[in-house]
Formats: sequence, structure tokens, C-alpha cells
Amino acid sequence: SRIRSIVQTKDGYLWLGTDNGLVKFNGTTFTAFTVETGSLRDNEVWAIQEDNEGGLWIGTYGGGLTLLQDKRFRTFTKADGVPDVVKKVEKDREGNIWITTPNGVARYAHGAFTQFTMHDGLTNNQVSAICANSSQGVLVATGKTLHRLVEGKFQVVETHLVQNGDGPINHLLSSSDGSVWLGFHGRVKKWKDGQVATYNWPHKFSPRIDQLHEDRHGTLWVAMEQGVSRLRDGHFEEVPLGEVGRGVVYSIFSDREENIWVGFQSNGLGRLRARQLFTISASDGLPNDSTRSVFQDSKGNVWIGTVDGFARYKDGKNTNYQDLNGSRIGSVRSLAEGSDGTIWIGSEQGLLVLKDGNLSKVRDWQWHSEIEVIYRDPKGHMWVGTDGEGLFEFDGSKVNRYRTRDGLASDQVRGLLFDRQGALWISTFGQGISKYAAGKFITYTEQNGLAGNRITAIHEDEEGALWFATREGLSRFKDGHFFTYNAESGLLVGFVYSILDDAQGNFWFSCAQGLFRVSKAELKDFAAGRIKKVTSVDYGVRDGMKTRACNVGDQPTAWKTTDGRLLFCSLKGVVVVDLKRLYSSNLIPPVQIEEVLINKQQLPITSDLQVPLGAGEIEIHYAALSYTSPEKVRFKYKLEGIDKDWVEAGTRRFAYYANLPPGHYSFKVIAGHIDGPWNEQGQAFRFYLQPHFYQTSLFLVLVIATILLLVALLHRLRVIELRARYSAVLGERNRIAIEIHDTLAQNLAGIGLQLDSISMLSPEVPAGLRGHLDQACNLVSYSLSEARRAVGDLHSDELDQRELAVVLPQIAERLAAGAALEARVQVFGTPRPLEAMTEKNLLRIFQEAMANAIKHAGASTIEVELRYDRHHLALCVRDDGSGFDTERVIPLAVGHYGLTGMRERTERIGGKLTLKSKLGQGTELLVKVPLPSH
Repeated sequence: SRIRSIVQTKDGYLWLGTDNGLVKFNGTTFTAFTVETGSLRDNEVWAIQEDNEGGLWIGTYGGGLTLLQDKRFRTFTKADGVPDVVKKVEKDREGNIWITTPNGVARYAHGAFTQFTMHDGLTNNQVSAICANSSQGVLVATGKTLHRLVEGKFQVVETHLVQNGDGPINHLLSSSDGSVWLGFHGRVKKWKDGQVATYNWPHKFSPRIDQLHEDRHGTLWVAMEQGVSRLRDGHFEEVPLGEVGRGVVYSIFSDREENIWVGFQSNGLGRLRARQLFTISASDGLPNDSTRSVFQDSKGNVWIGTVDGFARYKDGKNTNYQDLNGSRIGSVRSLAEGSDGTIWIGSEQGLLVLKDGNLSKVRDWQWHSEIEVIYRDPKGHMWVGTDGEGLFEFDGSKVNRYRTRDGLASDQVRGLLFDRQGALWISTFGQGISKYAAGKFITYTEQNGLAGNRITAIHEDEEGALWFATREGLSRFKDGHFFTYNAESGLLVGFVYSILDDAQGNFWFSCAQGLFRVSKAELKDFAAGRIKKVTSVDYGVRDGMKTRACNVGDQPTAWKTTDGRLLFCSLKGVVVVDLKRLYSSNLIPPVQIEEVLINKQQLPITSDLQVPLGAGEIEIHYAALSYTSPEKVRFKYKLEGIDKDWVEAGTRRFAYYANLPPGHYSFKVIAGHIDGPWNEQGQAFRFYLQPHFYQTSLFLVLVIATILLLVALLHRLRVIELRARYSAVLGERNRIAIEIHDTLAQNLAGIGLQLDSISMLSPEVPAGLRGHLDQACNLVSYSLSEARRAVGDLHSDELDQRELAVVLPQIAERLAAGAALEARVQVFGTPRPLEAMTEKNLLRIFQEAMANAIKHAGASTIEVELRYDRHHLALCVRDDGSGFDTERVIPLAVGHYGLTGMRERTERIGGKLTLKSKLGQGTELLVKVPLPSH
């Protein structure tokens, strides 16, 4: 809609006052603030002004004055001394805000409004213009009268400023040189130090002036009823806006990057900027827009071949050549200059030459194929490449022809280049590239590492490396090896049409998508593996081209002039790159984080933002406030705690994260121009992602407590189960013990009595039988003893409630008392509980050792030591009895079942048994078992 006012605030945003509300613009996105969004009381915004504190004052036609500060809107109404209609808003040099109203002007200072009317010196309350920040102070125009504020009152000044025919003063503007611009209908005046200069519109029709604006260079820009003009060197100069810029211009403004913004009545927002490129086309006098070849001769003339003849271009003037002897020349695909200054032309009519202004056809060379390239070598020989009949060389006297039968890769020749070593490189269509040196051809194709077999351009750099543009990528040939670049390497496209070196460290390429340049240093670094990608800076219609589509297939389709300009053929003229005027923004773009969305819901951006419970998707939208080429701004961002390094976002203006764990985060974004400086400080904000209850420490404590409670409960149930099992096992053991006692033991006792009776009744038993009888008695006695011990094992409960260290002294005392001997028990270390099985077996080993000492050794003293250390428990039983020969008795173990049983019990509990004994010197038994770790 209609744009009445444009300003740029300190943070870098552009603000537009429109008939449909206030609009904020970041270079790519518009955000509207209206009555419907709850921001304004009226959508018709006439004026915008920023104050010294960063507040934005918005004057509306029916809703009074609104202040936007700290993202909050506050509207001043009649109750505050502000009428509903506010047409202009200005700021004076003290920072006070001035507004024009239907009843004079008002000033906002120190939190209050002061009204100025005819009672305060104005000749009329109908104010037509105001300038609050001039060197003259606050100036107010009412019709043809100009007033100045002096000590709180307005006084009329300089009545001679307005002459008959000037009409009312519609605009006032302070100039950087201290003067004041006055805008009338169809003319402007400049007033300084009592002197007045008048500038009239040069045409009969005097258009209405809607706004005046002065840029940083002092140029006055005029928004007019029929477009835009600028006042330079004392004259109005109409600025062409093209088809898109038709209509009434209501507002005009220049930003920090020197872009000129134009607000139309009904055609939206337009941007004017210094053209980086310009194009020579049919509108400049060329025979046709579609250009096929271009080169500069030794006299500085630029020759341009088109699809309808060719032209000589110099100093903005053309000389066209379209006919030869009444016939159209047609498409000119190649141009070159001979050593004598003759211009050679490859056309649809064949080979033409232009010498001394006369155009003629070379009839000595006859062929039917189109001429694709004409090239002069260092010796002055002319080479002609055709589209099917091979390559021709003219040395001034004769013609040599080279074809596939001579070793040429293909008869379809597309390009020629003599390198600094004197070798000729011939590019072909579909068969690679041939090198001609020392009378021989060598061909390179994809099999040798070339990116593709269809070559579109050849270039040799200052290091002697050759560059070949192919449909499949750009190949560098150096030291006998190819290295290829493509779109994945960072090139704008892989299929480039031409290559030029700008002598400033860059290669320039033409392609179907326009022009782009790449740093040669980056190309070298990429080949060496020092960087991951090269950076392509592209240029197109926005930069001055009439079309992005360049031409391909001929030579030369690009040329570098002697003054350093780069020329490229396109479908709409020859594109000229003047490196001296090439714009590269040196402004460090301000970076702003504009929006944070949680599950598509917008949240306010505050320091240490608390993200609500249950957040899933987090989107962060950001912008870099650069307006010259916003499409060339690149971004990097990083979320600390998630991203280990910067994320290369390219031109993408938002970051997205999902399923972030709860915690504190810091997001930072930086930005910069693809060909300019970066804002390394960027913008950052912190937020805290609140956890779900199940992610909190309290929940973890409750889980652990519940697990411990369950473990305790399970342990309790296990103990109850084990006790039940133990009671059952104990009952079964008692039953077995009773059975053994009542049956097996009684039977063994009976057998023993019978054997004793036989021995007593038969004293004269033969010696052999006596031995067997004694052995049977011993076995029965031993078996009865073991049976009784087994009954004791099954029925004993000595260890049920007590530890081994407590039980051993009691058992030793009881056994010693029954045998009338002395037993001493000592315990060393701190007693520790053992597994029931270990304690039971150690007890039985101790009992067996005591029984042996009492029954067989005839000992008078028994010493028992129970020693606890960190890792082991040692049980030692030592007596002073008769002893025995361990070397004879232990290996046989016949009749010594107690020793065997003690060894088995020791092995069962993972211990080691050591027995020391000699005849007449007593016996020592040592059992050592491992203890469980603490």
C-alpha cells in the first residue's frame, strides 16, 4: 500500500509508515503492526521518527501519536494534549519531539506536551512544513510564511524567501552544510546566511514534490508525483526507475549502505543502488541483444559479435556491420585481430576480414562448417577452428590443415590457446583436449583425469597452470596432473562458460546463472585440503545484468580490456564489470535474534528465558540487517552444549532443535557478507529448558528410594523363604539323624559286639584270620564312630546362633575335661562372620583333630590358635602326643579315614591343609582358608 514515511533506526531496521499500519523490514521479511495486532489506534501512518533513547514515534492520521519503546506501544491522545491527526514528526537538536497538528505544532519534552499556536507567534495554525533540527533552530512554515522559535515564541523570518508564483512552502529539510532546503510545487530553494538559490524543474509541467531527502554526500533526492529526481551540479536529474518503478512516489530515504529507498503510492517499496555492472545492448546501438563473441583490438576498440552481425564500440558509440554485398552477415561466433591490424570475423557467411574500413570475404579458404574460433599465436600466425572440418593455420603465405587423421582429438574445434612454453592447446566438442607441440598431438580426456570431454574455455594462470572449463566441472592441469572443482567444491555451478583473471586475486566465470567470482587463493587452498569449500560470489540482474543467461560455445565469449574491465557475452548484451566501481559492502551487518518459537508458539526474547515444561521443537529466527545484497549475507550459529563447532547456515535465517535435554543453554549467531566483513560479536541469548518431573532430582531420589524399599522388601521375603527352607532342612536332618542312630548305629554296635565275642571265644584263631578279624573290628569301630559323628553333624546346632571364635573354646574345654588333659585356645585378630558352610567344616576339622589327639596320640596338652588377618583365617591345632611318620602314613591313608575327611572338607571350602608330625614329637595341623573381602 501507500508508503508515506521511511526511517532506519539505530539497531539497523528499516521502518515504513503505510496506510495499512507500521511495518518493520529486515531486508527479506516484513512485519506489520496494526490496529488488528493491538499496536496502534489507527492504521494510517503518516510519519515516523526515532528519539535519542531508541524510541520510535509514530504519527497517525486518526489515532494520535504512538511511542514504541522496549517492544511496548503507548498511545498519546487528547487527554495528553495530542489531537487525533498527526502528519509530521521531527526531533530537534536537544532530542525533543515535535509534531504538526491541525491546530499548530506541539513539543514533547520532559514527559509532557506543549502546544504552539497563533497565540505563540504563528501567523496561522495550518502548518505546512516543519524542520526541527536546522542550524537556525526549529523552523515552521504556515503557507508562504516561515517562522523560527526564539525563546519559546515563534517569529517570522526572511519574508523574501517566498516570491510570487512560489506557492506555499510544503517541505523543509536541514542540509549537512548548515543550509535549509525549501520545497515548493515544482521547485526547491536553498537558504543559507541570508542567501537563496532557486532550482526549477526543467520541464514545462511542474510536478508535485512529496518529500525531500539529502544523502550523506549532500545530494538532494526528490520524491515527486511522477518518479524520483536528484539535484546534482545545480540541475535536476531524473532517475530512471524502470517498469517496476512507475507511479507516484510519496517517500524517499537513504540507508547506511547508501541504498535509496523509494515508497510508492500504490507500487510498494523500491530500492535504488549504485549499479555494480552495466550492459551494452541493442538499446545502446548494438545490432542485436544476443552477443556471441567479444574482444578488444590494439587501438582500444571493442568488437562485439551478435546473432545479426557485429559492431565496433568505443567511447559509447557504435559502428555496426550487418550486411556484406547485400547479404546478411548473420551470427558472428568469433573475432580476432591480425598482426597488421586486420579484423578477422568468423560468420555464417564464412571467414570475413575488415581492413581499412572495407569488409570482404576470404575466398581462398573454402569450408562448409561454422567457424568457432579465430586465434593469433605469438608468431603472428592465424589459426581457425571449425565445427567439423578441423583446424587451419595461416602463416602469411600458405595454409596448413590438421584433422583427426593427423592426431587431432576431433575435427570439431571449440577453443585455442598457446601456453608460455609454446605448446598449442586445442579444445574439442566431446573428445577432450589436444596438445600440439614439436609436431605431435597428445590428447587428454576423462580417462586422464579431465572433468569432462566437452571443453568450453581454456585459461593459463600466472603460475603456468592450465584451467579447462567443461560441462562436468572446472579442471586445473599442473605438473602433469588434473584437479577438478565442481558445485560440491563451492562453485556456483560446475558448468562454466568462460574464465577471466581480474588481476586482483580472483577468477571470474560466466555461466547460465550469471557471473560469479572465486578467490584463486581459496581454489589453491581447497586443492591442498586446507579448506572444505571455496566461496562463490555471484552477480545477476540485481547487480546490473539484463539477464543471468550468458552465452557459451564460442571463442572469445569473454575478454579483459587494457583498462582492467571484464567483458562477458550474454543473451541480452555484453556485460561489463568495472572493477573500480564494483561495490563491496564494508558495513559490518548488525545481527538480531528476532523470534523464538516453542512448538510453533512464539515466546518473548528475554535474558535467561525460561522455556516452559514439555518443550519439544525450538526454532530460533535471526537476521542480519544489511540491505544492499541480503541474498549474499551468510550466517553461522552455535548452541553451546549441543553444537561442538559453528554450524554453517549459509543464507538460512533460522535454527531448529528438537528433543533437547533440560538445562541451561546459550545460543549465538554471527553473520557477514560473502565478500565483506563479518560481525564476529553477533547476537546471543540464554535460555533454561525446564525439565519434566521425571527428569528432576526429586524424581531420581524417589526412584532410588523406591528401588531400595523394593530391595529391602525382596530381601525380607528371601530371608523368610530361607528360614522356612532351613527349618525344613533341619527337620529332615533330625529325621535322618534319628534313623541313623536307631538303625545303622545300633546295627554297627551289634556287629561290633559279635566280633568282640568271636575274638574272646576263639583265642586260638590262626594268625592270618586274626589279622582279618582285628581289621574288621577296627572298621566297625571306625564306622560306628563316623555314624555317631554324622548324627552329631545332622543334629548339632552349636553354630546356629554363635560364631566360630566363640564355639571353639567351649568345645575344646568340654573335650579336654572328658579326657583329663589341658587345652588352650587363643584367638588373634578381629573375628568376622563366615559363610555357614565354611564355619561348619572348620568346626568338624577341629573336632576331628581334637579327637585324634585325645584317642590316638595320648597327648597331655593341646594348643589351639584361631587367627584372623585381612585376607585369610588360619586354624592351628598342636599337641604333644606320640606323633607319627607322615611320609609313611599319609600316602597310604589306610585306616586313617579322619585325615582324608579333613582334607576333603578343607578343599570343599577352598582352603589348604598342612600336617606336620614326627614320632615322639607331637602333631601340628594347620588349615588356612580365604576370607571374603570387606
